[in-house]
Amino acid sequence: MVTKNIEQKVKQGIKRLVIVAGATRGIGKTFADYYSSQKNTEVIGIGRSDKPRIKKLDLLDETKVNYFVNKLNLKQLKDIIYMHAVGVDKFEPNAKPQFDLDGDGIDDEVYASNVTAFFNLAEPLVEKVKQIKTPITICNIGSISDIYEIPFWQSFSKSKNIVKKYLKSIRTENVKGITLNIGSTLDEENRKYGRINADTTYWQTSQELLKKSIGVLEGMRNLDSSYAEFDFYKHNPTFKQDYFTNLPKLFALWQKDMGFAGKEVPHGIKI
Repeated sequence: MVTKNIEQKVKQGIKRLVIVAGATRGIGKTFADYYSSQKNTEVIGIGRSDKPRIKKLDLLDETKVNYFVNKLNLKQLKDIIYMHAVGVDKFEPNAKPQFDLDGDGIDDEVYASNVTAFFNLAEPLVEKVKQIKTPITICNIGSISDIYEIPFWQSFSKSKNIVKKYLKSIRTENVKGITLNIGSTLDEENRKYGRINADTTYWQTSQELLKKSIGVLEGMRNLDSSYAEFDFYKHNPTFKQDYFTNLPKLFALWQKDMGFAGKEVPHGIKI
């Protein structure tokens, strides 16, 4: 059905396909809604549940994802955008993964959502566009803190850095990668992600991220480089340069924000 719809809409003037994983809420929904309002654009939102304008697809099911990609008719499109806006993040107070059966130092659940799910869709898409030479931009959502690999959420940063390394390795004329790094915590529909006592004054919304980043995302088509990263944050006048490097201070702040000041922080809180 998806393939048939694209074929029909190409005949009606559709020039661009935008695929958004995680389109049911937050960043994914915001970008999917934006592109749905643009002319000559078809949006396929991907989620785990049946909702309007959402393709129900488990990105961890490689067979089903390959079937989905194989059924897409991408010819005659001007360009494609794939945004991976899903990913589990956990607080790791002892700097160790909560679950690590394969011993790679990355929490298995975090790795699955940030790496496996990404590659299951990105790789077959890339192989397909290489054959038909339709330009594609692959968008990854990261964090400014990824370069530090903060021990308290090191599984997330290590996972995102694996994706970044892959995007940097793509050296083809029609395949480009971009990472939108979020500096301040994202305020998605007033959810605090386990930080019940956090001050959200300088958290940015997904709408603010969209307004700041859409220009550079669109501009990737015109860049000579095959990969770029951009940082987006809400200016906080109280921000200190040692925020990511003073680990005892950072831990104490998050400990207070999560409601565990002076107490042991449980392992694996979703953040």
